[in-house]
Parts: sequence; C-alpha cells; structure tokens
Amino acid sequence: MKALQTIQALSLFGLLTLGTASCNSSDESNQPYTPLQVYFDPVRVDMNMEELMPYFVNYPTDWAKMGLRGYPKQVSYDYHNAAWGVTYTSQYEFLSNGRLSEQRRTSFNVGASGFDVISYEYDSRSNLTLIKSVYDGRYKRRYKDNGFVYDSVGRLVRRERDQGGNPGTWNYLYEYHRNGTLKSILPEKERSLATEAGVTLYKLRFDSLAHLQSFETPNTPNLFLKGIDGYKMGKSVTTYTYTGHLCTQAVEKMPVQFDQGTETLTATSSFTYNSHGDLASWTYNGGVYKSSGNSWRVDDMKFTISYEYVYDEQGNWTQATVTFPANIDEIPALRTYYKATRYGFTSNQDRSPSVKSGETPTLTVVRTIFYWDKETIASQKAAENKGQSARAKPLRYKGTDIYGLNGTVKSVKSSESSYKFDQAGNLIFKEDNYDNGSITYEYITPTSYKVEGWDDAVVNITIEDGKRSDVCPEAITNTELDRFYTFDKKGRITSQKFTSYMAYATLTYSYEGNNKYPATMVENHPDYGTITYHYTYTKFDKHKNWIERKVSCTNSEEYTEKRTIEYW
Repeated sequence: MKALQTIQALSLFGLLTLGTASCNSSDESNQPYTPLQVYFDPVRVDMNMEELMPYFVNYPTDWAKMGLRGYPKQVSYDYHNAAWGVTYTSQYEFLSNGRLSEQRRTSFNVGASGFDVISYEYDSRSNLTLIKSVYDGRYKRRYKDNGFVYDSVGRLVRRERDQGGNPGTWNYLYEYHRNGTLKSILPEKERSLATEAGVTLYKLRFDSLAHLQSFETPNTPNLFLKGIDGYKMGKSVTTYTYTGHLCTQAVEKMPVQFDQGTETLTATSSFTYNSHGDLASWTYNGGVYKSSGNSWRVDDMKFTISYEYVYDEQGNWTQATVTFPANIDEIPALRTYYKATRYGFTSNQDRSPSVKSGETPTLTVVRTIFYWDKETIASQKAAENKGQSARAKPLRYKGTDIYGLNGTVKSVKSSESSYKFDQAGNLIFKEDNYDNGSITYEYITPTSYKVEGWDDAVVNITIEDGKRSDVCPEAITNTELDRFYTFDKKGRITSQKFTSYMAYATLTYSYEGNNKYPATMVENHPDYGTITYHYTYTKFDKHKNWIERKVSCTNSEEYTEKRTIEYW
C-alpha cells in the first residue's frame, strides 16, 4: 500500500457569507450557510466550536455558524454514557438577535457538581467585547477575554488572545476587501499562534464574497493524519470550492517526510447537502495514517459518511444519524471516535470489531430546541431597523466634512497635501504643511482614536451644535493632539484650531452666499503671522468636488492648485 497521505477538507473553516460582515435580518438568518462543523469536524454533528466562533465575523449570526434556522433561544444536546452510568449536557443560549450569550457544559473537573459556563457580552452594535469563563470544581477557575478591537465602522480589526492571564500571547489582524467583506486573518507574530478547538490558526484568506479561499496551518487538523509526528509534516494548505454559499469541496496539500523522502500529500473532501442546507454526505479521498508498534504508513483510501435527520416545524433537526463506512475498522481515526462515542471508552489494545457482522455502524445525536416567541422577535426586528438607521447615519462633522468633501471619499492628493479617509468618512491619514511628516489615525470607537507615535493616548471626539472638539485627556500630550472645529448652519467649516510646530495655528474660512467651498481662508500662526488666501474654483468632478482652483495670497503670485480624488 502506497504511503501517500491525505489532508482533509474536513477541516478548516470555511466561513461563508455574502456581502457585509454583520446583519441580523430574518432573511439572512434563514439562508443556508456552511456550518463551521463541516470545516472543522464533519463527523461531529453536535458541534464543539464555541472557541472558534468569535474569530469568524463574516457570518450574519451565531445561529448561521451552527447551521440553525429560525430564532432558537436554547439548543441542548443530552448524552447518556451507559458504560460509565453518566448523563451529561451541552447547552447553547442565544439572544434574540442570534448572538450566542452562554454555553454550558457538564463539568468533569475534580469536585465539580454543575456546569462549566462561558458567557458572552456585546456592545450596542452587537460586536463581541467580552468572554467570561467559569469552570466548576474544587478550584472554581475564572478567565476573562476582552481582546477585541474594532474600527470606526464596527469591524473587528484586531483579536488579542491571552494565555493564562498574559495579554497579547496570540494576536491576529483582520483585513477587509473594498466592499467591506473579510479579506484575511493573519497572525501578528509568525510564531505566536493560537490553537482553538484543536485548530491551529495561521493564515486565512477570503474572496470578495467572504468565502474562505485558503487556509494555511503548521498543524493539520485532519482527523485521519493527526497521528503523524509533527516534525515530519510541513505546512498544510487547504483550498475551497463553493456552490452558492455552501462549501462543496476542500483540497488539502501537505508535505510529509517518509523514509524514502518527502512527498506532497493531497486529500480531497467532497460535501453534499440536503434541501435544508444540512450536510448529507462527506466523501473523503486521501491518506489515512496507520501505525503498528514503531512503524507507520499512510494508505490511500476513499470512503463516504452519510447523514440523515428528523426535523421540527422550524426546519431544524432534532435527531441526526451518522452512518459510517462498513470498513470502519480499517480507518483507525473513525474506529476510535466511533467506539469512544458509542461505548464510552476504547484503547489501543482493543482489537474487537466495531460492530457485529451484518450490522451498520451508526451514531445518533438528539437535541432539544426552544425558540424565541414572536413578540420578542418582532420587537428585536424593530430595534434592529432603528439601530441600523442610526448606524447608517455618519458622525456629524466627520473628517470629510472638515475638508469640505462630497460623497464617500477614500483619498485626496495634491502637490501640497495628502489625506485618506475610512468608509465612515473619518480621517485616517494626513500629510500637509502643518505637520512635520505624515500622521496616521486609528479609530477604536466611532468617537475616539489613537495617533501614530503617541502609544496608547486616546483622543476623544465631542460633538455639539456647530462645534467638534478632539481632546486627549493625557497630560503627556501637552494638548498637542487637541483640535477644535466650528461649522455654520449649512455644515460648512468656519474655523480650525490645532497645534502646528509647537504653537496653536488658527484657520478661519469665509464663504460667498451658499457656495460649498470657501472664498477665503485666513491663516494665523504666532511664528509666521497672518496670511489671507483667496480661492477661485475652475474644475469639479462628477461628485461636485473641486479638482482645480486658482490661489492668490498676500505673499506670493497667483498659482493653480490641482488634486486627485479617489472614492470608495
């Protein structure tokens, strides 16, 4: 039997989602998204993915991550282990907007008599801000995880994961496509990687529909190859194919060192789904690790696992039966999982067949689902619609307003200055004559930001009628980050006050009639005196932003200023 490995499609998340990263409408909650279970562990229909769920921000809800439809309030999996005489429970609680609020699992810690509980807290945008874990037992261990950093439009941009109370142990950075969908999740440090639910997170890349395009990891999560010594395996790369938003194929390639040399092993997982969007079959075609004593090999194998369900009126399954291949005893990983799940234990010394002659190896999982009532859901939808309207309203006196720009401007560049804005219209980069070099801004909330080079100093934005104040309370900044703006009743900027070269500079604008752009600007600085600029606008783009104007001032001849504008 040829030693050619596998690599499974079974593993690795796929993240499906169309369009933007977060919406909670009923239509989206009932769309068929690929459950995380399909990517990480197709054998386990009862999930075990809560550790991974917070990373994947491009599902519309946590219901979608679990393949749930409608509006479940509670999902309970109950198990009974006859061999050990133990009954245990795994339970998921959801908010009415589809966010996971609590996960409880019967605790088997020393001295435990109840549940290990993980609870989740969110901000007003339904963005996850805190995970609290309380483990039952003699020592009552407690952990808090608040490592979530969002940009001004509510997108997760940084995930800070700690280990045993050491913040920043594992950090991941998020990047987005121009259309707002998730583009990549990458580690901040090459060798500082988190392992969640048995999956080592390394490099995840997504297409413009936020479908997982490729996953690279130094530790394959492939169920059938995990037995290979880590030092014999190179990095595995899995790529994915979709029909609609359901992953139908995953192909993994990974170099493995054998006695005869290194081979790149390929394993293909093919998935089919039923009309509910639940997994109907998983065909694995690749290598299977087998060992005997100190020797091991990888055999090429192809087999299919099938799934059948009983559904409730909401279209969610309440009973799932997994049927394994008849030759299950030739597939060590499946044999171990099956016997441990069905009989409560197994061992390497166990050579007995998994099933009696003529029997089909199957496992059945039962779950109970309770739903939110119609009144609560109606109220939730009304609140969402109101909240979405509020979120859609940009910050009053945003960055593009300060610079008198129309539309969703991404950047403005001229021979004298360069400015960049995020999709909410906030200034994120500036380079002009008033500063010694460029400045980058990082928004941490819609009304607060950090400035490159000032460590953790935070500038807070206060909006009043006709006035915007950006003030940093940190004494160390000595007011250098403070900026003050005034606007007229038409929303046109009338003045700016800010620190420039260690002194306050003031810019004052005046307008002719209802014109959008200033006719004059008066610049005052203690070191350079007062200069008055006069503007005549000669060319505009289709968004009615000027792209050419004539400038005259008290200390120079008239000249022409041109600029290019890029839009989101």
